[in-house]
Amino acid sequence: MLRIILLAIGSCFLYMPVHAQVCGGSLGDPVLKMTFGRGPTGPIIPPSSKTGLTYSGSPCVRDGQFSLATFFFGCSPTIWYSPLAGDHTGTSSVAESLGYFMMVNADVPGKVIYQDTARGLCGNTNYEFAAWIMNAVKDSSCGFNSIKPNLIFRIETVTGVLLKEQSSGDIPTEKDTRKWVQAGTCFLTPIGSTAVVLKIINNAAGGCGNDFALDDITLRPGGAATVATTVNGQANYLIDICQNLQTDLSLVASITGLNNAQMQWQESLDSGKTWKDLAGETGLQYTRKPSAGGGYQYRIMVAETGNFNSAACRLASDPILVNINPIAPQLAVDEVMACTGINVSLDAPLGTAYQYLWTGPNQYQDISSNAVVSKVTFQDSGYYTIRITTDAGCVGYDSLHVIVNPGVNLQLPLSVTTCEGFGVSLSANGGTSYQWSPSTGLSNANIANPVANPTDTITYTIKVQNQYACRDSGRIEVQVWKKPLVNAGKDKSIASGETVQLDGTISGNYSSFNWTPTNAMLNPSSINPSVQPTQSTQYILTGISSFGCGNYSDTVLVNVFQELIIPNAFSPNGDGINDLWKVRGLETYPDAVVSIFNRYGQPLFKQKSSSTGWDGKRNGQSLPIGTYYYMIELNNGYAPVSGSILLIR
Repeated sequence: MLRIILLAIGSCFLYMPVHAQVCGGSLGDPVLKMTFGRGPTGPIIPPSSKTGLTYSGSPCVRDGQFSLATFFFGCSPTIWYSPLAGDHTGTSSVAESLGYFMMVNADVPGKVIYQDTARGLCGNTNYEFAAWIMNAVKDSSCGFNSIKPNLIFRIETVTGVLLKEQSSGDIPTEKDTRKWVQAGTCFLTPIGSTAVVLKIINNAAGGCGNDFALDDITLRPGGAATVATTVNGQANYLIDICQNLQTDLSLVASITGLNNAQMQWQESLDSGKTWKDLAGETGLQYTRKPSAGGGYQYRIMVAETGNFNSAACRLASDPILVNINPIAPQLAVDEVMACTGINVSLDAPLGTAYQYLWTGPNQYQDISSNAVVSKVTFQDSGYYTIRITTDAGCVGYDSLHVIVNPGVNLQLPLSVTTCEGFGVSLSANGGTSYQWSPSTGLSNANIANPVANPTDTITYTIKVQNQYACRDSGRIEVQVWKKPLVNAGKDKSIASGETVQLDGTISGNYSSFNWTPTNAMLNPSSINPSVQPTQSTQYILTGISSFGCGNYSDTVLVNVFQELIIPNAFSPNGDGINDLWKVRGLETYPDAVVSIFNRYGQPLFKQKSSSTGWDGKRNGQSLPIGTYYYMIELNNGYAPVSGSILLIR
């Protein structure tokens, strides 16, 4: 798309520097320019050699003073505009709002406001000497009869010979706001002259009024000759074109007012701040070839052949702006692998004010940058085309191929149950690779059907992928029923005829329990029954699982101590009658120790829990008839038992 726009309209892509001027014809770049500084580089304060005024550090200047600032506020608010902000180039950007200007409170006619010497000029060449002026006095001030600024622009040789002098005329007040006005004059340098003195002189009386701002004092070659240009046969246009629609542009210059012109085409890539000669382009015509996107400016510099090498002698055509607007960028991918049942995102590059139109199979349309095809099926496979229109009206097309593959349809129960210590099979399907996590209690975390045997209830996540890289995932809880933990309690010991309570406990998942045997058990339905066995007995406590996970048992021994029957005499004579001294019931005292002593306390026999008895010998030798003594240490909390034995033959 090619758009040609009048320069007066301007461009939204590049700043268009249209040169104001007071002289006819074309102008060149400034030979001398006083801006009074900008931002960190300013202010540039003219020394006393360049002005007859006195510099004031305060913005609110008095008669015969000047000051430099970017912003004046509260100075003579009934007379001056307040605030006075920004230099004559305006405040359309932060950089411009920081420009300084010279605020003058003029007093007497004839006083030099500003002067400078320009050197390196060309003789017999036309120049424009100009400045921008703003009347700072409001229209209503001084009874609507304020003194209007009036300046003389004077050009002299360095020896003081007057070359040209011209008044600006009265700079009028404005009713509602400030206004910058350019004033100046054109002049011709003498043959062989390379320097002039430039002066701006007050030409109005002091008093109420004659307060003004001064900015951008320039000296530029020009004012007589004219340099005009056309693009493809049309004059004074801005070229605005999409990058993909570029054609060759023919830039043609026409020159009047020069006898023997020399010329050079130039290009600027920074909005006219700097210019670079185009190699070999020294004719009236320059053909611009298609290029990358961006903003370009072109102009032709001309001068008489003998003066061309001096920048102070060249004239410039008004710049031709060529905006090459890029088309929208291409899609990041050209193919998307999708799986049935999922949402496919069609992502387009983002840009300011881009407009989008997606089209695709099944009459699909969407105007979003990130369009979505919901829950795709095999019928959604195909090419999706996007048309992107930029804010500059440039249209770009691209497409991507969506390939829909069979997805994974994983189905799992929400939960399964198992008994502690018993594995349960898990099962996934539809894929070529599987990954269970965590791997705790699994026989293999990378197969479709592992056996799970965890110790506690756990939730597993399964990720499944098929040969098309389609994925699905799910979760399943394995609930573990804990086995009953049965404890029949510590073993008990009682004397014959006593009663004792058993200390049974059960934890975990169980539905019921029972004790066996139940004989001599007073309350067998209790977890802590009381028992009164007549002899040592093992009792078994059994817990029955609530969920069919089996029965679990534990045993407790109740040891019953029998009454001891201790003989007081025996006859170890080998007749087979009463040959041993033997204590009946001692077998129920497993820790008992029996000791036999003579009347002198000498130990004759010692045996733990003797059930065989004493045969009346010591070290295999028969002891004589007599009285002997015994002591039985029961070691069960009862006191020892002792007495005498009569050994007879």
